[in-house]
Amino acid sequence: GTDTAAANALDDYEEGTWTPTMKSDGSNTSMTIQVDVATYTKIGRLVYVRYQIKRNDGGTHSGTGNLVMGGFPFTGASTQTGVFWVDHAGPTSGLGDIVGGLHNFYSTQTYFTQPTRKNNSDTQSTAADRYVQHDQWTNGRWIYGALTYEAS
Repeated sequence: GTDTAAANALDDYEEGTWTPTMKSDGSNTSMTIQVDVATYTKIGRLVYVRYQIKRNDGGTHSGTGNLVMGGFPFTGASTQTGVFWVDHAGPTSGLGDIVGGLHNFYSTQTYFTQPTRKNNSDTQSTAADRYVQHDQWTNGRWIYGALTYEAS
């Protein structure tokens, strides 16, 4: 056979940081966040991002609609998924509830898909709210996540 090592050589590797943005898709309200970690690794067209962000805007809950993250380092090729967990305040207890789920990544932004739970009178993650809502992410609470996607 013919040696194809040169044709198959890994010649596209990059590491760096990125700047996450958070907003609501209902009222398009931007949110102030503290970014502790926002890194990426790109190998060929495969991009792996991870982040640790905290809402840091005084707790203003004026936005409505789904919580949306943007600012990704590269545009995605198609709808893809990753994982996250969010420490947000519960509607009745005022204490942190942990909600984990999947990202629904669309080209330049992602939604936070939460599992459907109807136990313990939890109205924040019933089927009616497939995505984490803008007002569910309480000031001072963290979202941790990672997402692998294919760049376009």
